[in-house]
Amino acid sequence: MPLLLATTRRQAQLTRPGDAGREGRARGVGMHLGLALLALTVGCGPSAARTEAQAGGEAARVVSLAPSLTQMVVGLGRGERLVGATRYCEAPGVAVVGDARPQVERVLAARPELVLAPRYASMAADVAGLRAQGLDVLELPLESVGDARQAMLALGERLGAQAEAAAMVSALDAAMAGARAEAQARTARPGVLLVYEVADGYVYTTGGGDHLAEVLDAVGARNVAAGGALTARLPLERVEAMAPEMIVHVAPSARFGDDAAALAYWRAASPTLPAVVKKRVHVWPNGALATHGPGLAQAVARLSALVSAAAREPAARPAAATASP
Repeated sequence: MPLLLATTRRQAQLTRPGDAGREGRARGVGMHLGLALLALTVGCGPSAARTEAQAGGEAARVVSLAPSLTQMVVGLGRGERLVGATRYCEAPGVAVVGDARPQVERVLAARPELVLAPRYASMAADVAGLRAQGLDVLELPLESVGDARQAMLALGERLGAQAEAAAMVSALDAAMAGARAEAQARTARPGVLLVYEVADGYVYTTGGGDHLAEVLDAVGARNVAAGGALTARLPLERVEAMAPEMIVHVAPSARFGDDAAALAYWRAASPTLPAVVKKRVHVWPNGALATHGPGLAQAVARLSALVSAAAREPAARPAAATASP
């Protein structure tokens, strides 16, 4: 299972009403809910963690329930305030309070003054359960690039890092503007396939409506899977018909650890794809592209450079058919 796919889709980063079930199938495992509401834990109820932060002040003890939000907290220079995060978050030394869903008893044990959660239908019950225990939960939408901007600014306000948040947003805005300017300077729009996972003969990708599709548009690429489900499951035959000129695995994994490993797979699976013929198969080295954190700005700039390079190359010629004897 791709590690960073679990980090994003498993964390319900892109969950929308009416699109139920796509994340669980995309990661190849079922999503479970381990919700145990406790009034008290390790001798301290949630009231013990209450401070003026509960009324909207600056929080000193923070639990994050999404990798993107964890990345933002760290990027704002407030990582030392994290007292809980999911096992998919990059937060060494911080207590694990859940995986795809939070475990309320663990959240309570961390005694947070503020809990950060993505605003998605799939987590509505979890958020309600946390609030029922008297916890201050700040829900933040995480679908579009605009959502990322708003989340950065909101966290800056709650963590006393307004200047840092403004700088983070400025970097993202500059990266998107630069990508759009680069795209407008050329006419070619290479077809790109973003890959979350490849399993059982199917490729999982984005059909649009998320920040990844928005970034593809900004860098002047054409999403070959546009119009499908938010997490679309495509058989390899369908991918071959789409003929992507570039393939980008949005996160590294044990199976697709680098460009060479991914290219080897695609050469065996679909050797005539233009992306394979031209060796335009990439594995993103980290989670910056797949998530909404501060690394997204650099990811946009790098993707823009890759797409621009692909647009300058001549189109790949179809592989020659083998002549019959």
